[in-house]
Amino acid sequence: MTSFDEDNILKLLTDNSQIEWQIKKVYCDFNFCSTRIKSEFFYWDFTDGRYEDSHLIDFLSRKLIYFCLGKKEISETLRKAKTHEEITSAVLELHERAKNLFIQVHKLKLQKAKTSGEPAELLLFVFLETIMKAPQIVAKMELKTNSQMPVHGADGIHVGYNDGTLSIYLGEAKLYQQCSNAVSEAFNSICSIAKDKSKKENEIRLIKSFINIEDDNLKEGILEYLDPYSTKSKNMKIIFSCFIGFDFNKYEKIQTLPPEKVKDYFEKEYEEQARVICNYIENGVKDYNAHDINIQFFLLPFPSVIDFRKAFYDKLGMSYDFN
Repeated sequence: MTSFDEDNILKLLTDNSQIEWQIKKVYCDFNFCSTRIKSEFFYWDFTDGRYEDSHLIDFLSRKLIYFCLGKKEISETLRKAKTHEEITSAVLELHERAKNLFIQVHKLKLQKAKTSGEPAELLLFVFLETIMKAPQIVAKMELKTNSQMPVHGADGIHVGYNDGTLSIYLGEAKLYQQCSNAVSEAFNSICSIAKDKSKKENEIRLIKSFINIEDDNLKEGILEYLDPYSTKSKNMKIIFSCFIGFDFNKYEKIQTLPPEKVKDYFEKEYEEQARVICNYIENGVKDYNAHDINIQFFLLPFPSVIDFRKAFYDKLGMSYDFN
């Protein structure tokens, strides 16, 4: 029996300190019909009363390496670099490979990209690491380019550990103009996995086959929780984590306000909208009979999800027809 603790998991996290302090939260006191359903509402902090997400886009573009590539590949590439010049070349090589993978998968999912897709998956990656302290353990982006690999399902796979319980986070990511549509599609995607035993088992098989951890002791310890014949399996739970980005029209109003009044106004309006969204979620639980599924929602408003997606693709030198 292999043992590990929470610190071993936390060491797998990447550094998000540059933006962690810029992700603000508003609170919504809403009692869902199931205690398994959680929702958290965030927003990107204002600069002098203005919304400016260029730093977020820059940060996400730099995260491509850790989101797309396996830890072993990153470590081995950097380990070979001895001089400053070699280190710089190694980082550029890794980023280019990650970007090419991202673009390749984007092309494979071109018809779907208007409503979901990789920018949202990157944000899901960051939120799971930052909010839940749950590192990614399968680099699905790398697997998606293999036509022989059945990786359809969750957008991401992360792991968390607390008080002897191992949490497997199966991620879903949506960028929609209408939040109500995003919530509905999220429940559809989540329930298609949660209610299908073979699809859930496939996610577990992907972890067993492609777990992205170099520490053999930690790897064996996590896999022990996934063994149905191990006593530790009783302390493993699956949580479906969903990031939803959506349009919020109150960003237009703040352009006319004095900078010192922007934050209070925005948070008040956002708290009201959060209650509306919680009702969307409540209806989704009932409509999809999802009372017994662990679901964690992360919500983030944008002035325009289309503009955000376009700015992100522009950052990577990608083009796309958003009409």
